[in-house]
Amino acid sequence: MLPDTVGRRGWPHGTRKEAVPVRIGSIGVIGLGDTGSAVARRLLAQGFEVTVHDRDACKMAALVEAGATAARIPADAAEPADLVFVHLPDDSAAEEVLFDCGGVGETLPDDGLVVATFATEPVFVLSAAARLASLGLNIMEAWFLGDEPSTATTALAAGAPEHLATVTPVLEAIGVDLARVGPLGSVAALRTTLAAVRPPAGKALSPAAGTPVDVGRGRAPRQKDPRRETTMDSTLFDRLCDELGYEPSTVRVIRVTAREVGVTYTEPSGMPAGSTHPLQGEVDEAA
Repeated sequence: MLPDTVGRRGWPHGTRKEAVPVRIGSIGVIGLGDTGSAVARRLLAQGFEVTVHDRDACKMAALVEAGATAARIPADAAEPADLVFVHLPDDSAAEEVLFDCGGVGETLPDDGLVVATFATEPVFVLSAAARLASLGLNIMEAWFLGDEPSTATTALAAGAPEHLATVTPVLEAIGVDLARVGPLGSVAALRTTLAAVRPPAGKALSPAAGTPVDVGRGRAPRQKDPRRETTMDSTLFDRLCDELGYEPSTVRVIRVTAREVGVTYTEPSGMPAGSTHPLQGEVDEAA
């Protein structure tokens, strides 16, 4: 049975604290893999109150020794927090942590912010955002870059500007610069794109295998059929083109499917705007 001292959103016998609107002092970190543990340690080093949760009790014990408070369930990590970092491997784990009984959605204070760093597809991020909004909560994406999470100095972020403004001072305090990719779903689309181009050996091609993802500079063109579509700012779109080996000025939209990555060209390329050119060869699915 869950303790009565932990407020439950929508439970008539529960009580929970109101949101702290200005200063971020207490932070939850859920998922203590390499990135989650590194973020928690860096937050502790800067004097933040950190509550952690992970299924692995040993990982939690290591953070408790560093000064964190252990939470038995995700709701306990969210209840005292102004914002919560959620570091999880996929959307199934995120669904459980955010929305199941004992999840973040039950206790995070009104207008609280979830910083999602889990690897998933854009449609899940947008669905989660809608459901959290119905609870009076917010979500943004972040992707910590670097060979070692403990030394990451940049995070790509997506979401509403006001939410990025909330988390920016926290990340700056731990030495991480925030670069905005675009609207919510953009980070997931970028991760999906790169996973499709460079699938890790022995792993599935991408979270969205079999479903096209269109990534455009500015506003991507509408498709007649239901299709995942996202946009990003010009700087990152150019970087993505470079990663894929395309000349940015000739590309209108990058389209990713399970087996190939193609582009829709702009008129200046000398090819029809609607033509698609796949990468040389196919991106084979990992066995």
